[in-house]
Amino acid sequence: MKLPLINEENARALEEGLRETEERAERVAGRFLTPRVILPAFLALVLLLGLISAVTVIKEKKQQTTQASEPSAVVSETTVPIREDLQMQSNFLLAFADSATRRLRMLCVLHADSETQLLETTYVSPRTNINVNNRMTTIQEHFTTGGASELLWAVGELMQCAIDRYVIVDDDDFISLAKTMDPKPLMIGENVDYNYNGIAFIIEKGKQTLTADSLCKYFCYACEGLYTGGSGKVTALLSYLASGLLCDPDPAVPKKRLGQVMDYAQTNISAMDLSDFTALTVRFAGESGQITIADRGVFA
Repeated sequence: MKLPLINEENARALEEGLRETEERAERVAGRFLTPRVILPAFLALVLLLGLISAVTVIKEKKQQTTQASEPSAVVSETTVPIREDLQMQSNFLLAFADSATRRLRMLCVLHADSETQLLETTYVSPRTNINVNNRMTTIQEHFTTGGASELLWAVGELMQCAIDRYVIVDDDDFISLAKTMDPKPLMIGENVDYNYNGIAFIIEKGKQTLTADSLCKYFCYACEGLYTGGSGKVTALLSYLASGLLCDPDPAVPKKRLGQVMDYAQTNISAMDLSDFTALTVRFAGESGQITIADRGVFA
């Protein structure tokens, strides 16, 4: 195939055609680069990027919500653990009085030390004289006329120690509290023949499961010889009573019984003390599940 000859006329026509093509391209480019076209295109691009970002955020939020609503693999504890930082170095005044006469059958200071896990009791004779508020008289008389607060002051002055809490019960209170305990066998070391309020009370030695009424009578019997060399028998009974009231596999039980002590006894133990006291009983009881109180005899 032969190429056409390019003469002067054909060259001029070709040049004009190329010029028209270039001008047409410039007009098209200029149309797209005018502000009326650039600004809407830029806004459309921004809107598109915004929509993409919004969709991404919504998907992430939905995923977080779904994860939060799903049950955790860790099972939450329903029982509050016993606090390891609880400490107690306190003195408690314990008193057992006759319901009718208010005569103090037993009076002692129980020292509790959670660090050594020791409970120690020291007995005080109600017949001891002590000066309180410029009045020199027996501790019994201070209690009769001034009640629990003066009794607390008198014993603290005598023993030169701070006493934090007190629990005072009479026969009726004792029976009410004993009824809340689970009955457990108690070792009776000797035959008992005792006159309780004019009525004979007899119990044979050996392991016995006593009713609340019989336990109260036996405690009265033990207290008869407390200040004449029989403190060990009373201390053993206090250990038995403390274990019965405060030791239980169910941690809710000691707290309930401490609440009953507040209901039945004359005490300054408050509702705020209950949780801490309940946790501390576990430490004092140890692995045996029983509370042991050491006998320090009568203060003199």
